[in-house]
Amino acid sequence: MINGQPTSPFPTSKGWRKEYELPPFFFVLSMEYLTRRKDKVSVQLLYENFMEFSNMSSLKPKLVKVLAFLGGMAVGTDVAREVVDVGSSVVKFKIGDKVAALLNPLIGGGLAEYAVAMERLTVARPEEVSAAEGVGLPIAALTAHKALVDVAGIKLEGSGQRMNILVTDASSVLGHYVVQLAKLGNAHVTGTCGACNIEFMKSLGADKVLHYKMPKGTTLKSPSGKKYDVVVHCARGIPWSTFEPNLSDNGKVIDLTPGPILFIYI
Repeated sequence: MINGQPTSPFPTSKGWRKEYELPPFFFVLSMEYLTRRKDKVSVQLLYENFMEFSNMSSLKPKLVKVLAFLGGMAVGTDVAREVVDVGSSVVKFKIGDKVAALLNPLIGGGLAEYAVAMERLTVARPEEVSAAEGVGLPIAALTAHKALVDVAGIKLEGSGQRMNILVTDASSVLGHYVVQLAKLGNAHVTGTCGACNIEFMKSLGADKVLHYKMPKGTTLKSPSGKKYDVVVHCARGIPWSTFEPNLSDNGKVIDLTPGPILFIYI
């Protein structure tokens, strides 16, 4: 709900409309994207939580309304708060559970008062993780995890061979998850960022931090003198030719920079 007005294409006075039966495997988080299918869950998501996390509170109300109504449904795919309804086949969650979830990327719904999420794309949210913190996890954290575990081959328990990793734009939403997970996997991590985030990067465990505008930051040369086994590339504006002289013989670049995306939703 934005400024007291429902953002759903199905206007209601009480948000989630009970007359639409939930699909068996779905539940509702308290937001307000509605479905006529039967296998989902509903979760409550306070608009204020999203604004707090995303720093969008400075946007003009009319602009926020436009963002929330794009595509006929409220946009946004990462949500977190509390389950308010469950489909008949949901077994892992019940009403009142605190969760974080990833919505269908083709539809979204994360800027509304209620959202419908699939059980298999939802996880329980620990008590110490607020909704505002949890909403930043699904896409960014899962992308970082997949890049490091599935592509780079890092073992997060730290049992594998120690890798030398470079993370560009390491202080970004995606990059800072890469840094933390790479350190969990016992990697030597070098990150690039601006001056204002250097201490932040060190606090996350980065072994070396490069100012992206300084000579070493523009060449991406490792302060240790060793070649990188993996570059997790989260920044834009870096020529690919910059990576080659800094890679080991079997080094790889995992490009996570934004670009055209083909969503395949299973």
